[in-house]
Amino acid sequence: MSNAKALKWSFVGQISYFFIYFIFNIILSRILLPADFGLFAIIATFIIFFSLIKDFGLGSYLITRKEVTKELCDLIFYFNLIFSLFLFVLIFLISPAIANFYNDSRLTILIRINALAFLIDAICIIPNTMLVREMDFYRLFIVKISAAAIAGIVAILLAFYGWGIYSLIYQAVLFSLCTCLILFAFRPYKPGKSIQWNKLREVVKFSLPLFLSQFVQYFSRNIDKVIIGRVFGASSLGFYNRAYTIMQMPLQNISTAVTGVLFLFVKICR
Repeated sequence: MSNAKALKWSFVGQISYFFIYFIFNIILSRILLPADFGLFAIIATFIIFFSLIKDFGLGSYLITRKEVTKELCDLIFYFNLIFSLFLFVLIFLISPAIANFYNDSRLTILIRINALAFLIDAICIIPNTMLVREMDFYRLFIVKISAAAIAGIVAILLAFYGWGIYSLIYQAVLFSLCTCLILFAFRPYKPGKSIQWNKLREVVKFSLPLFLSQFVQYFSRNIDKVIIGRVFGASSLGFYNRAYTIMQMPLQNISTAVTGVLFLFVKICR
């Protein structure tokens, strides 16, 4: 796919996802309570944090490499999977402490269920990254839109039948599951048994500065949600998070679309 077509489908995918997300969330906002969105914002804050740690810039490393071997993909896959399993167990163990911090016992089980999405995402890192490397943004567009539509419809049905906050939790898990299944259908990948752990140092050397930059940006953008949720409660955070998310989505979708293609330009120029 040419650079122009890649950029076009990257923008189309992000804009389409924005509208689908926006429409489904308007419908869900009419059914669910603000406190439900507040609880989900609390959960998402911690899950996104662990997802940031889990990613560690590994996908970006593969994207910017001129040549990617099967052995390198296997190394990234196994390292990411093992690290993700460790973080999943950590989330499972500390979820009662988070629930106690916010004085809401429901957060324990909700965080543990939502963490499944975090674990599923780790499995499909290679198919997703390889589609980006191949500039196949048309298939990535199909993946994201299909997963968002399926998860959104299921969430609306669950919310309509009184599942409350669980409809948002299962929406996140189902989105990750559908995304992973469709990615493997488009870009099959079977990890090998031989792992070249000696190359891990080179991967970490590239990924660490990128990770640290994202780490700092994360805290600058999310510390407000932690404070609002703790001091004012889930209901107030629900109103705040809905407004903040809608305000940020246009900018985030444009930057995401451009960033994906710019990484490819870096790879070409190296």
